[in-house]
Amino acid sequence: MKSKKIWFGIAVVTVVAGFVVWSLTATAYNYQEDAEDAASTILGVYLEEGMSGLIALSKECYEHDKIKPQVCFANDVASKVWDKGVTAAMKLPAEEYFEDEKTIQRLLARDQGKMFTKADAVAYIPKIEAVVEERLVIEWNLQKHKLDATE
Repeated sequence: MKSKKIWFGIAVVTVVAGFVVWSLTATAYNYQEDAEDAASTILGVYLEEGMSGLIALSKECYEHDKIKPQVCFANDVASKVWDKGVTAAMKLPAEEYFEDEKTIQRLLARDQGKMFTKADAVAYIPKIEAVVEERLVIEWNLQKHKLDATE
């Protein structure tokens, strides 16, 4: 009888632990995938529409209920990375719209506490930036032909 209680206890603990792990992974943010997609998206938009296109992309993204807020967030961070590279090369100031604090405010307003806190957003920004910086090199080689088409 004692061994049945032990096995039952082990089974209950296993089920509870499994549920906890599942619930954590089900809501975990896959920033890597969103950052890679964002690098491709923002570069395409920039090459066709410039910085005003990136701002419009951001505004429209946050307005669409069917687009997850973290996708918009990754696009904003990727836009900031691209903008900083371009403006540094041209010795111009970076676009204020994509400053971290403003991006975080847009994310939190749309997310409404469902997935992100301010601390989460702050922690994800450098992670997304690192992926985007790496991915932009690849995307540039894939998309630079668009410059020829616009001239």
